[in-house]
Order: sequence, then C-alpha cells, then structure tokens
Amino acid sequence: MRSVLIRALLVALVLVVAPPTSQVELVSIPEVVTDELAVTIPTDTVRLASAGDAAPEVHRSDPIAAAIPFTMVGFRLPEGVDTLRVRAADEAGTWGEWYELERNSVEDGPDAGSEEAKGDRSRDNTEPVFVGEATRFQVEVPADEVEAGGDVEVAATVLDTEGLSGGPVSRKAVTVAGPVADAATAPKYVTRSQWNAASYRGEVKYYDNVDLVVVHHTAGSNNYTRDQAPGIVRGMQRYHQDSNGWSDLGYNMVVDRFGTIYEGREGGLGRGVIGAHASSYNVGSFGISVMGNFTNVDAPQAAYEALANGIAWKAAIHGFDPLGTTSRTAKGALVRTVTGHKDVGSTSCPGLISNRLWWIRTAAAERAPSMPATGPGPVASNQVFADVPLTAAHHDNVLTVHETDVLLGYASRSPMVFEPGTALRRGDMARAVAKAMGLAPATNWEGRFKDVHSGSGGYGWLGPWIVALVDAGVVNGYDDGTFRPGGALRRDQMATFLAKALDLPLVAPSFDDVKNTSSTHYLKIGAIQRRGIGVGTGARNFDPGGSMRRDQAATLLVRAFDIERPPPPPEPEPEPEPEPTAGHEFPDGDGTVDEHGGETTDGFGAGN
Repeated sequence: MRSVLIRALLVALVLVVAPPTSQVELVSIPEVVTDELAVTIPTDTVRLASAGDAAPEVHRSDPIAAAIPFTMVGFRLPEGVDTLRVRAADEAGTWGEWYELERNSVEDGPDAGSEEAKGDRSRDNTEPVFVGEATRFQVEVPADEVEAGGDVEVAATVLDTEGLSGGPVSRKAVTVAGPVADAATAPKYVTRSQWNAASYRGEVKYYDNVDLVVVHHTAGSNNYTRDQAPGIVRGMQRYHQDSNGWSDLGYNMVVDRFGTIYEGREGGLGRGVIGAHASSYNVGSFGISVMGNFTNVDAPQAAYEALANGIAWKAAIHGFDPLGTTSRTAKGALVRTVTGHKDVGSTSCPGLISNRLWWIRTAAAERAPSMPATGPGPVASNQVFADVPLTAAHHDNVLTVHETDVLLGYASRSPMVFEPGTALRRGDMARAVAKAMGLAPATNWEGRFKDVHSGSGGYGWLGPWIVALVDAGVVNGYDDGTFRPGGALRRDQMATFLAKALDLPLVAPSFDDVKNTSSTHYLKIGAIQRRGIGVGTGARNFDPGGSMRRDQAATLLVRAFDIERPPPPPEPEPEPEPEPTAGHEFPDGDGTVDEHGGETTDGFGAGN
C-alpha cells in the first residue's frame, strides 16, 4: 500500500503515451534509488530447482528483505559461480517467476584497450533484471558450481526506478514526441531528457561511420507496463554506470515491447557513437536492445516494426545495406550488417529474435530509401554549415578541419555551406595536406605551374601551398606544365597524397576492385588501408576511380594527421576571424580529370 500511495503523489509519466503531435509538458520523473546488500547462500542442503525435476540441483538462499522497495536487481558473482536465478515477492508476499542470469562475458561491454575499458567491472556482474514492484527476493545457484560445506556470498544491487521509496523526483519541462511514425518518415523516439538520463561520464567517443547493427535483448520480465518502461531504461543506465563502471548505458538504442524507441547512449542517435554492447565490435556499430527476455517467447510485432524503422533510418544516414555484409577483424570473417549478438559473441542473445532477423533486414532495406537522412536529430541551433546537419556521419570531422584551417567551408555563401558531397579539388587537397603536415607556404611559387598564378582564375590563394607540397616531394604536376588545381580528386589519388605525406610502408591492398598492380596508386591504397586511415565503399571495394567527397576527405585528414578540434575561445572574447577567409569560390573551368591513370600523367610523377 505504501508504494501505491507514493506513486499516487507523482505526476504520471507521459513519455511513451504522448499525443501524435509534439508538445511541451512539465513531468515528474523519479530518479533511480539503489541499495547494495550481501546475500548468503548456505551450501549444507541441496534441493531441486523450482523449474522441475529436470533442472539441476541448487543451493537456495532464504528470502531477503531489501531496505527499499525495488523494481530491478543485479548481482556480483564470486569466482566459480557463473549463473544465478532470482525471484522476487511484492508487498503482499506473492512470489513471481524465477529469472536466470549469467555472468557477463568477455565479449560484452566496452572494447578492450579503450578508455572506457579501464574502469570496466562488468565481468563479475550479471545484467540487471526487471522483476516488477517488490520488497524481497530469493536467489539460488547450481550446486555443481560451488563446493558444499561453506556459504556462498553474492552481492546484490536493488534499484527503485519508479519512486516507490520516496526518493528524489526531477521536474522537467520536456518536448514530448509522438509515437513511432510510419515508414515514410524517420522514427520518433523518447529522448534522454524525457526518460531522465544521467550524464555521460567522461568524453563521448565517436566513429566516423556505422555499417553494423547488433541486435540484443535485455533480461527479466516481459510484463512491464508502458509507464514502467522508461524506468527500466533508467535502471539499466544506472547499473551500467555504477555497477559495471561504464561511461553510460551500453546500448545506443532501446526498444520496448510496445514499439517505443528510446535514445540510448549519449551523443546523438544519428551519429556514430561508440557503445559498450559487443566487445571488439563496438567501433562502427550500433547496438539496439529489445527490453525483455525472448529466450523462450517471441517479441511482439510492435517491437519488430520499431527495430526495422530504427535500422532503416540508420542505414539511410550512414549508407549501408541492411541486407549486406561488412568486414570485421575480430573473428576474421564477414558479418551481416544487421546481426544478432550471438553471431558476434558467445551468448544466446537475442533469443528467438534471431529467427526473425531476416524479416528485420528485409523490412529495413525496403524502408531505408524513404528515410530522410537527417532524421529527428537535435535542433540545429548551433549548426555551423547549412548542408552538414548535426546528425551527419562526418559532422565532427568537417568542423575539425574547418576550425583548424585545414579544409575550409564556403563563408561567402549565405548561409555558409561546406558542400560535403562535392568532389574535392586537387588544389584544396594540396593546401589541406600541406597545412596538416605543418609546411610553411612557399614564397617562390609564382610561375611554377602554368595554371597556378596570381592573375584571374589562377588559384593564387592555393599557389604557396601547392608548391610547398611539391617541394616536399608529396605531389607533382602534369607533363604539360599544369597542376590542374580545379580538377576533381579521385579516391586513388587521395590515397597517394596521404601515403606519401606520412611516408607509410607500401603494402598490397585487399580490395576486390583494386587489381591494377602497375598503377602508381596500387600500393598507396594498401598503405592507407593497413594504417586504418582509408576504408572502402563497401565490404570489399575501394572504388579507386571514384571522386573523393569533401566530407569523406575531412574524415581521412583527421585520421591521418590526428587533427584535434581546437577548444572554444574563452569568454567573453569572440571567436577569431578565419584567415584569410573561410573558403573560396572556384571559378568555372573545364574540371579536367586525368582519364589515363598513367604514372606520368596524373599529377604524381613517375614511380610515385
């Protein structure tokens, strides 16, 4: 009765049952309250588990009363114990079902060697399980995992995610989004602010692109209500941060059984945020977890629809094929771009959802072309370039090269643009590489190339940098005495720019479409592939003759030269004016691009 009275004092959560049109409401969101307690399991008696005679013999604890009413519970296991079962009882003393939990695998959580992995304590823990409103719990462990004659000590963490204990309540004015939209639009979702997420601990880590989606399920009861679902997300985040030692919720997105999508790890659903959901596969992947346990029962169709819509949107943003495959080095094999957790780890997750991954892939592939690539991302009030939304895959790297004066946008346009999809010009690339290398602009540049001069249409602002890069031995002009600064740069030429600038060891590439071993660019492509600077356009292709997009070039430059975005200027000083101007318009020209690919005719010179 106490929990009922306390809950009656809270304003009902409106996050999931919002009206179709967005509106601002003041909502009361209970903060997560936790308590830790020791659990002693005697081993002097052995009994059959409650699941039936076929179940293993177990040691069981006495019922344990928690200091606070709770809705979720997780455990830290002693050495040698890898599984545990728990059940909980409500205030009236009615016991619920048993839930089986496992020790987290080394294939769960953050990637080994990452900053987040330094504080990882998840290997001793289970995942938290939702048990409904409860006041006590009981646990049992398999008899064959412990030695008889002593006690087994297990540490439990109970979590009150619903304000049952009268803990703190946050009053927030939030914009309440509508339900999941139809497939012709990007899906609506419950934002972190709406479900009252805690802040990310540390610095959010990004990868420039996403080409892998890993589908998970959580654990615990499938009988949660719409109103309880946001609390479960809060509880998972709190447990992942406090018990596991992670920076944030491990998943990038969470879906409940009603088809509601929740924004997961901080950093933006439309960005390549590195999660902690599948160790060795977190970089370049997107983790989606369906709330509940679907080992023995299938997920509702509403959850499948939300999965398909969310994956279709990510595919539209990042340009991967939901029906395709992608290369990952963790197991030395290709994996499907939409895969289950068990396909990249030693686990049964996501249960029976694995049997319908084919449906998810097909539905996502059908819906992806109609998904707007910008999606329902953050409000672009601080968007720098009109054509580079905050959700763009290369957004951060575009800003980095612009703000460091390496590769500039077009400040003379109103509004300012970057032209991310436009082919990068040779002259701009020469300037960018020269500045990234720290070269000084040449003073004797006038007259070195017929088409680079201080007169009209001569790309005079690029001349000092072009000649500086030529003198550094990175690039050459053409045999006819031109440099062709306005010519579109190819992807294979970009590889040579970077490989020579960094003096990388030359190796053969492994792309299926890079077979011309006599090309001056062949080994350069292998060099940047080996270094991890340049990736292909698909699982096995590089598209060497394709144009080098400006946004992709920004990412390659940041990777190659470890360019860091400068800190904002101290208040109240204004931001410094870019020097000399943030971008230039290119005059119209013939846009000449070398069509021969010969060693002495593409601007790199013989033997380069």
